[in-house]
Amino acid sequence: MKVTKKILRCGFDLDGTLFSIKLMLQRFNEATGKRIEFSQLNNYSFADVFKISDQQEYDIFSRIKTDINLHSKPLKKNSQSG
Repeated sequence: MKVTKKILRCGFDLDGTLFSIKLMLQRFNEATGKRIEFSQLNNYSFADVFKISDQQEYDIFSRIKTDINLHSKPLKKNSQSG
């Protein structure tokens, strides 16, 4: 019997080049009751953009991270599968 190994492929997107951050922006808007537009993002810190504390940013991200990981779509122009 031949055993084939499946290779687990993982990716990390630290700067938004592989996945859009629009879903995360939408979830932060919902959590804070604000309406920040994508064009207003001028900082990597959502705490600064949303004018919330670092702890609030952490708490919100902790609540939404599973949703973001499961439902974010890759940017087709920058990702490959293989």
